Order: sequence, then structure tokens, then C-alpha cells
Amino acid sequence: MDKAKILIVEDDIITATNICNRLELLGYDVSATAYSGEEAIELTDKMELDLIIMDIMLPGKFDGIKTTEIIHTKHDIPVIYLTAYTDDETLKRAKITEPFGYLIKPFEIKELQSAIQIALYKHNIDKRLKESEKKYRTLFEANQDGIFIFYINPDGTHSDFVDLNNPASEMLGYTKEEIMNLKFSDLEKNVSEKEMEERKKEIDSKGMVSFESIVKHKNGHDVILEIKAVVINYNNRPAIMNIVRDITERKRAEKILKESEEKYRNLVERASDGITIIQDGIIKFANQQLANMWGGTTEEIIGTSFTNHLHAGSKEELVDRYRRRMASEEVPAVYETELQRKDGSKLYVELNAGVILYEGKSADFVFVRDITERRHAEEALRESERRLSLALEGANIGLWDHNFKTHDVIRSKEWAEMLGYNSEEITNSLDDWKSLIHPDELSSVLEVAEKHMKGETSEFKELHRLKCKDGSYKWILDWGKISERDENGIPI
Repeated sequence: MDKAKILIVEDDIITATNICNRLELLGYDVSATAYSGEEAIELTDKMELDLIIMDIMLPGKFDGIKTTEIIHTKHDIPVIYLTAYTDDETLKRAKITEPFGYLIKPFEIKELQSAIQIALYKHNIDKRLKESEKKYRTLFEANQDGIFIFYINPDGTHSDFVDLNNPASEMLGYTKEEIMNLKFSDLEKNVSEKEMEERKKEIDSKGMVSFESIVKHKNGHDVILEIKAVVINYNNRPAIMNIVRDITERKRAEKILKESEEKYRNLVERASDGITIIQDGIIKFANQQLANMWGGTTEEIIGTSFTNHLHAGSKEELVDRYRRRMASEEVPAVYETELQRKDGSKLYVELNAGVILYEGKSADFVFVRDITERRHAEEALRESERRLSLALEGANIGLWDHNFKTHDVIRSKEWAEMLGYNSEEITNSLDDWKSLIHPDELSSVLEVAEKHMKGETSEFKELHRLKCKDGSYKWILDWGKISERDENGIPI
């Protein structure tokens, strides 16, 4: 994906340099820096830009708000305002230009990143809405996060739900028809008036707000949601789009770890599986079982990069999955792969991974199960089957298995080939087998089989002729034994 191209408009060179460094650290492309409104207007006419970060207070003929007005007459570029002032008159002027966010100086890098992500996302959504409602609906429903929308009433209150996608509906347990008669406040639990006022104040001033909320699922249980709310234009009315993610399980895991660290340590140290915690790519914790699997001590593992212990054949995939998981993307939680022991040998494992909060930061919590013996057993079984197949083929022996419940008969390819057939030409029908028996021996074969089924003989053994594909008959020694009977002696 191409980096977002950003123009910084800031008259203070130190502040501009600081913002530039932060943006590059976050992976964005700072296309240029302008120190006045006039310079910014000139640059936007020459460059292709994805976003402008605009200081409201600029020297010269145009301040940041006037500069934005002029730019928007020619270009559809989202703008995030920077300001150290939040007086009502300034905000009123700024709102007319429909900015995609506000950042109040001084601000943290996380606020900058969040503002940019939401601005780019919101601008992209608005653009798609203008281009095609059909395209918007496809994007809306295809989003893996839940999305729901409600209008902002003239008095500042919120309307009932006016739209939501399937993931949001599933998170809350309601059908779309049921939820359209509800307000979000009908579902939200334990929210104080103060908290509601703080949210409203932030979304009024910045155009967005992020928070966590406990809502009531239709079946009665609590669901914890991570919500990013942004102001949008929906059907030519001001509305709030909420991008929601169910973090109930993550919060539950965090609570368990936080409530009893000692209990957790006792549990993981006694676990039969290896357990590790990876944070920022570094192994922060490893239990003794993991060290045993690796062939060393926990002291040797903790503090090292987890990539040091990946087998070369699986390193690229595992590093990619770790990165995506820590970015809250959808990746398989359970999968099989290969690690590398201390001595360099391959270790086959099953991993079960999920994100937790560890010492105040997100980390990857991984169960590691050694499946090396199982893999070797599977390989040995495949080799044994291969050898058996070769032996049967060399000895001109075919195998068959009769299911007494379904009366299906499964035959090996060697059995079919003895009669000139391939395995696809032989059905599993017992009647088809009977049709191949020479008429002169059919009754005797069935009689011998019946006696064995009744338990009168220890095995089924009969020499008879079977019809080949070319119409000829071949003498076959048929030899079998019922391997399992029920409590009444009936074959099963």
C-alpha cells in the first residue's frame, strides 16, 4: 500500500520539524512543509496530497481557516486543524470548512496517529458515498468491524439507529429490524452524565472520539466494545458513524491476569504445554515446559527475539502473523508450524495465540504444544502404509473390508487390479461382489460366509472363481475374519 502523502502547514519551524519526524516514524510520507497560507495554496496546486495538517494561526494574508476555504474550492483534500486555542468563535469559523479533525497543542503521537487514521478513513468513506451508494454499501457490509450510524438531532441528542452492518448486528444479538427502534443509549450500561458530556465535548471540538463501552446483548450478557465515533454527513444530515470492535474476550483475559499474577504464574509453570509472552518482538516470559521443548533454560530464552527460535521454513509466515495479530487484524488463532530447538533441530508445534495486556502494553500470549512425536508417528504410518501397499502389490494380494451396518464393501486397488479393473470401476455394493462370483460357487461361498457371521467358524476361507473385466474367471482364495461383534455376537 502507498504511503499517505501529507502536507504540514505550520509557521513554527521547530513544531513543523517535530510533526514531520513523528509522521515519518508512523510510516507516512511528508510531501512538503509550508510556513504560510499562501505557500500552502501554491503547493496544493502542484502536488497530489492525501491529507493536510493545518495550523489555524498562520502569519500573512490568510490564516489556516481561510487557507482551507481556498484550497477546498479547488481540491478535495481532508484537513486536520492544529491549534492551541479553542475559543467558540474560532471553532465556529473552523467548522464551516468541514475539517476532518482537530489536534489541540500539545498532543501525543497516539493522538496524531489516531487523528490521521480517522481522517483518512472518514475522507475515504465520504468520497465513496458521493461516488456510489452501491459501492458504499459493499464496503459497509464487507467491513469486519461493526459499524452503526445514528443522526445528530438539532438539539444535540442522538436518533435511533439508522444503519448498521452485519458484524454490528451480530455483536449486539439483534436483527437489523429490531435494532432500528432502539437508541445506543438504550443498550449502553453504567455511563455517567459526566462521561457522556466529555464524549460530546470531544466530538464537538475534534469531530471524533474513541472510548470503550459496556453494552447489553439481546440475550442479557455484557459485551465490551471498543468504539471510534466520527462525525459524518449521512443522507445530507449530520450523523455519527461508530466503528466498533468486540473486545470482551480480550478484556476478560486482561482482568484475569491483572487480578492474580501469582495464580497465573503457578498455572503456566505447571502447564503441560509451553507458554510464552511476546511483546515488541521480544520474549518477555517463557515457562519451564517451553524451555524443555527448546532444550535450554528460561533464562536463555527470555529477552531474546522470538524470531531467533523460528525454523527458516516458517519464519516469514510467523513474523507476518505476529505483526497482523498485534495490529488487531484477523489471523488464525490455532495453527501448526515449525520452531527451531537450541541444537538446531526442527520442533513441530501447534500454536494457540491471542493478544493480552501485559505490564500495561499489548502482547502476544502463546500456548505451544509439542506435536513432534505425532508428526513422526504420522510419517511412520504413511511409510508403513506405503510399504504395505508395495508388499500387497508384489504378493498379488488384495484387501477388502465389509461394513455390516451399511453392507458396503471397501476394496483395495490391488483387489480390483487382480480382476483387470481399476479402483473407480469397482463399487462398494455387496451385491456387485456377489455378481462377480461364479454361479457354480455362489451358494457355497455365501454358506461359508453365513456360518462365519453366526460365529460357527473362526474365519471365512473359501476358494472360488471371480469374473474378470474381460469376461474370464480367475481362481481366488478369499480369506477373512470378523474383527468385532456386539454383546449379542452380531458382527459390527
